Parts: sequence; C-alpha cells; structure tokens
Amino acid sequence: MKRILLICLMLPLLAQPLCAQGGILRGLSKAKKSGRVVNASKLSQNQVTRVLRKRTTRTFNQASTLRRSIRDPRPLPFFSEPIVKTRRTQQLDAKKIYPDKPFLTHSRQVADYMAAESNRLMLKDLYNIQTLWEEIDKNLPKLEQIAQQSPQPVHFTEWMSQQIPEQTSMLFIGEEHGYYEIRKQVSELLTLLRKKYPNREIMLFTEFLTEDFQWSEHAVDPYDPRNLYVPIWQNALKNNIPVIGLEPLFVLENRGEVTIKAPNGKTRDINQWIQREGIRLRNERWKQTLQRYRAQHPDALFVVYSGTGHSLYYYPFSLSQQFPAEHVFVTALYPDKHSTIQSNGFLKIAKESSESFQGPLERLTNGVEFPQPMLHFKDPALSNLVGFNIRFKVPVNLERYRFEHGF
Repeated sequence: MKRILLICLMLPLLAQPLCAQGGILRGLSKAKKSGRVVNASKLSQNQVTRVLRKRTTRTFNQASTLRRSIRDPRPLPFFSEPIVKTRRTQQLDAKKIYPDKPFLTHSRQVADYMAAESNRLMLKDLYNIQTLWEEIDKNLPKLEQIAQQSPQPVHFTEWMSQQIPEQTSMLFIGEEHGYYEIRKQVSELLTLLRKKYPNREIMLFTEFLTEDFQWSEHAVDPYDPRNLYVPIWQNALKNNIPVIGLEPLFVLENRGEVTIKAPNGKTRDINQWIQREGIRLRNERWKQTLQRYRAQHPDALFVVYSGTGHSLYYYPFSLSQQFPAEHVFVTALYPDKHSTIQSNGFLKIAKESSESFQGPLERLTNGVEFPQPMLHFKDPALSNLVGFNIRFKVPVNLERYRFEHGF
C-alpha cells in the first residue's frame, strides 16, 4: 500500500521537465516574438533568471511534498532535505561549470540551476530509497549472520590487503573525514599494497588534490600542500606510487551555499558541491580523469581515495558503479566513536559520545546495530546492497580529533 501511494505521488512530480534548457529556450523564443521586446539579449537574461528562480521554488515544493510522505523512521542517506534557496552565489563561473549550457551566463543563474537539478534528483532518490530499505529488511538476517562470522583481525590493513581480489584494478577507499587514525590506516595500506604487488604499477588518485595535479615535496597545489594528508602522499611516493588529484579547479574557485529545509521546518546552510548536482558534476569529472589515465595505464591498480559519499555502491552517481564490477573493490573507513559538538556563542566544545559511530549500514537498518568493527561481504549482491565490500570502524582518539579541529 505504501508503495502504491508513493508511486501515485511520484508520477505527477516526475512528469515535470527534467531539463531546464528546453523550457528556457522556448520562453526566450516567445519573448523575442512579442512586440514588447526592445533589448532582446537583456530580456533573455532576465527571463532565464526568472525561470530558474521559479524552478528552484517549484522543485523545492515537489521534493518537500514527497519527503513528508515518507513515514519510515530511518534516517535518509545522503543529504535528503531539498534546497529552498541559494546563498553567496557571486563566484560561480557558468562557462567552467556548465560549458554545455550557454543560456547560463552569470553566477546566480548557475546557482539556481544547480539547486533545481538537485531537487529533481532528490525526487528519484527518495523513491529508490524505499526499494533499498525493502531489500535491506529482506536480507537483514543474512547480513547479521555474515557480520557475526566476519573475522576481527588485530592488524586490519594487513588482513584487508589480502582480501582484495587479484583482478581488482579499481580500489576505492572511502573515509569519514577528519580522523588521524583513519589517515594512518590509509597510509599503511599503501605500503602493504606495494608489498603485495612489488612489480605492479599502482597509482593513487584523490579528492584532496586538484585535477591532474601530481604531488611532490616541492609542488604547489591550490589546496594547501601542508595539509593533514601530506604524510599519506609522502608514504605513497616512498612506495613508488604517484599521487594524482581529482578535484576540478572550478570546485575550489567557485564557491556557493544552499539552504536546505527539513520537514520539521529547520534550515541549515551547506556547500553547494556536496548537494546532489554538485556531487554529480564532480563525480562525472573524476570519472573522465580516471578514464584518461586508464587509457595510458591499462594494467595499473588505481587506488581512489575520497569521502565515502563518492564511492559507496548505492550512493547517487557513485564512481564505483562507473567501472566494470568485476574489477572494483570498495572499502569504507569510519571512526568507532564520535564527538558531539556543543556551541555557546563563539565557544565550541567537543565531547565524546557514549554511542558508537553509526555508519551508512546502521542508518539503513532501522536501529539494528552492527557492533563488529570489521564487516566483509563477499557476495556481490550484498555488497551492492550495503554499499561496500569491507567496512572497518577504526579506533580513534577523540582528544587528537578535538586538537586538530580546534575544539
């Protein structure tokens, strides 16, 4: 019954045009034919802006309606609140972000176009999550059984390096950002990969450097080269593993914010590049970069290191789904606990939570916990369902976390 109701809600929403360009161009054509136009180019710009602002509002209302219809208490994966408005849009270069959409000519238009696209994409994702939840519920006994049988090695990285199938050519390492211990595990894994494949070409691609930038001790990147990831890059080079950036320069140069609104009415501002359309644009560009290098290095092991939002199998536009499945292996690294941040004016205090960190799997299971630090799913169907082949909750020192983040 819930599925039927959801389909009824989705049909009129998905019937809306998914491409703003067609509607905009039709509107511009009508404007030019009317006798009221003196400066056609100026009117075209104004009309594009009006159409996009209206579409942001309309798609927000559509996504909000569908979002409120979901009664399941599970938290939704990804950012699942629609965008109500855009903010700080002064630095969005239309030609760099959307070179194939000439009707976008200034920053506010780009921001509104991205917002409307994110809201439309959310409509599809809100429908898909229902199917994912049903599959999770159906397979929950099997998932729990495998979790109970998963080995819990003392030396995670050494064990994990041995689990990677020989045919793997795309190894995705997804992390929860901000933890020294997780970065240390990544660095150790690179050493073990070189030990496992002493004669194989290995290349490290990462979100934390700009596109095509090859890191070295003396190179200068638009990202701060003295950032917290430098020890990983140093160890990679020590193991004859070149480090290459994935993040397009336009992401760093073009910053904006969007305001998202939850069903309870609460709003918050987030970076536009972590909303759906921003992730789609970034992942598409990352994929193109990886394909270019693959053409030059057909037999190399590519290690792709980023946040989990770019690599979990079921996430929107996941890179792990863009390459032949038999050559892909996904690992997900999370802290075993987390801090709760309390703010009192300018004072922020981070306190250790008594609860373990909930990764994406725990958020999918309606309160069912997977306390095992290590999870390993060998069945491809189950891996696709939970989002990874291996998950490890890394023991972290929150005192160090608070020091690094200024709390």
